[in-house]
Amino acid sequence: MFERSDMTGAALRLVADRGPQAVTVAALARELGAPTGSIYHRYRSREQLLAELWMEVVEGFQAGFVASLAGADDLEGAVDTARFMAAWTREHPLEARLLLLHRRQDFVAGDWPEDLAARAAALEPQIGALLPCNVVVRQDAAGKVQLEFMDPNAVLTLVDRPEMKDIAKEVRQRLENALARV
Repeated sequence: MFERSDMTGAALRLVADRGPQAVTVAALARELGAPTGSIYHRYRSREQLLAELWMEVVEGFQAGFVASLAGADDLEGAVDTARFMAAWTREHPLEARLLLLHRRQDFVAGDWPEDLAARAAALEPQIGALLPCNVVVRQDAAGKVQLEFMDPNAVLTLVDRPEMKDIAKEVRQRLENALARV
């Protein structure tokens, strides 16, 4: 019996090795040793499978990153958040490869399957809020620790997303609060 998790795992291996275009129902069936009917029984289409794979990877990364960021109210928390991405990448090399080399549009061209569109839309504010917040923790030649972050409001001027203005303002305030505690 083949589970959905077996199928997304096989799709992840194919994507990490050869990109999203390598994920066909036939290639997935070969990778799993499963009949194509088993795949179609669980997924309406290749696009649904790829959309769910992308969502699972992004949600998995975001859950850990958001939790780490929420606890970053002092220098130690900021350092932990900066280290989170490296640790997550080591622990999830296939998922990291997917996120580093591919965009959401590489997995689903055009409209998202209806049942996943709401999940994807729910990620938008978090992704938009977190990506502009590049936090850098470094030690200078004198041994002094430096903590810097990119202003989310400045980054927002680079994209046409007025609905992100309030989120950028809140993220900037949180980062300033963390910086003030250091």
